[in-house]
Amino acid sequence: PVEPVAVQVVPVEPETEKTSFGNEMLWLAMGAVMPCGSFTFYKKAARRKKRYALLFFFLFSLVLAVLTSAMFSRGINMAMVEMEKGLATTALPEITIRDGIATAKGPQPFVLYGGERMLFAIDTTGKINEIDTALYDTGLLMTRTELHLLQQDGRYQKMGLLELQQAFNTNPLVINKENLLKWATMTLGFVKAGAFVGILLWDLFGRLAMILLAGLLFWGVASLIKPGAPFAPVMLTGIYSYVPAVYVNFVLG
Repeated sequence: PVEPVAVQVVPVEPETEKTSFGNEMLWLAMGAVMPCGSFTFYKKAARRKKRYALLFFFLFSLVLAVLTSAMFSRGINMAMVEMEKGLATTALPEITIRDGIATAKGPQPFVLYGGERMLFAIDTTGKINEIDTALYDTGLLMTRTELHLLQQDGRYQKMGLLELQQAFNTNPLVINKENLLKWATMTLGFVKAGAFVGILLWDLFGRLAMILLAGLLFWGVASLIKPGAPFAPVMLTGIYSYVPAVYVNFVLG
């Protein structure tokens, strides 16, 4: 007699769709290219989870902010080079402000620029005490104890050198070519950082708000055609359609 053979039946689990980390990175990379010409991509994107689209939007906006800030910084760096060249060819006197009183080495009044109704001068001898508003529309004048500023709109302001000195928290305060370049470099560093933060906030929240408003408009139209249409697919499509719009803006801009 043949003995029966026990057969063990292993239950087959239904296949489940698992998205690997590599596939997600590939999808993020596709989001920077495929929206420019693939309508199938928009259909697939509309069915995906919202967090993936938001992650793509954040990374895409971050890259845009970095590139825009880099171009802005390049312009600032070129201006710094021109400033260094200008200072190298200018006989700028060394100014020392001690306890709010300025002294300068060299002949005075020292006029940095005095034409086209603009005046930039230094005089600690008392020969020039104010900017002549009949001759100049704008100007900057440093006297023995004050800093005078004439603006384009006609406003005339004065600030004591002691206040300027207190702002730098230095006594004596020495103003020369080396210190001017150092202060300019430090100030422009803050400007670059502030510009990057501002650009990033605009690219993230400003543009997202525009996409949201446009999505609400299209969703309203879609709801009239097909009542009960969900908003999420419209919003996701809007996020990815932002990509070709950015490329066109960069090309035309």
